[in-house]
Amino acid sequence: IDGLMTNYDYLMYLNTIASRSFNDLSQYPILPWTINNFKDKSIDLNNANNYRDLSKSMGALNPKRLKVYNEKYLETNYHFRNFISYPYVVYFYLMRTNPLFYLRYQGGAFGPSDRMFVSVQDCWNVTYNNVGLDIKELIPEFYNSESNGEFLKNIFNIDFGTTQTGYVVNDVILPPWAKSPKDFIMTMRAALESEVVSNSLHLWIDLIFGYKQKGKNAIESNNVYYYLRYENSIFDIDEKDDDQRQSDLDDIIECGQVPIQLFSEAHPKKRSRVILNELNDLILNNANKKGIEIYKQKRERMIIEKKYEKERRDKEVQTDKIKRIIKEKEK
Repeated sequence: IDGLMTNYDYLMYLNTIASRSFNDLSQYPILPWTINNFKDKSIDLNNANNYRDLSKSMGALNPKRLKVYNEKYLETNYHFRNFISYPYVVYFYLMRTNPLFYLRYQGGAFGPSDRMFVSVQDCWNVTYNNVGLDIKELIPEFYNSESNGEFLKNIFNIDFGTTQTGYVVNDVILPPWAKSPKDFIMTMRAALESEVVSNSLHLWIDLIFGYKQKGKNAIESNNVYYYLRYENSIFDIDEKDDDQRQSDLDDIIECGQVPIQLFSEAHPKKRSRVILNELNDLILNNANKKGIEIYKQKRERMIIEKKYEKERRDKEVQTDKIKRIIKEKEK
């Protein structure tokens, strides 16, 4: 809230206390899509038009698609069957660095190539436009500035096949504004830490970790998932027969889980950097004034200590001189 943590670190912190883990693919850490412009040769991160609306879930961003989901809600009491993150989503993004996981999930084959993570632009288009299961958000690897974007490279030179348009799938096709995988990651991270995202990130937190996650607020926010996506569904499973219980457990693992709800009220908005900078300047000025006083006091003590040290040494020299004179007389 006070800008003492980066947005990335804070989101990772929320994921951790909500029991999201890199060791559980059905509860893998979640981060939001922030940028919506993956087609231009350059991108202005100060332009709000280059960002998605963080006050809406991925499934609610496209009005035409949302209409379909709202009709579905009237029939089923939920908008979305799958959560925004589940094992296949993780396999999909990490297929180049963890191909064995992808093969295991796909039954031993990589295809079809058109359904793979071929390009960032296509991935965004499908996630934004398609009606169905694809409402996925992103994973931390898209924003980890300490990495070089290895998950975007075909580091093992695997034959991923050819798309219907004849494109041979290799490295992920990056947006024109990205010069390299590293540049892509750094730009994505800069967007996440931008003033635009900082001003609305709390709204996304309300949807994923907060008070709009379930109940009336979730309904009003078009943010209701199938009942097995929620943590309390496990209690209903225990009352079912063995076959149905196993079927439900498989469904939970395969289709993902909503994080543990962390907030029952609206999450506070992050304070503006302008205000924070003014506060920091004020603190710094006060610290400098205090520091000058401390320096003066230390300086005075040092002068006094040096004076005493000089007097002590002079006294020792004088004492040694007197001792030598006495010894010479005794001889």
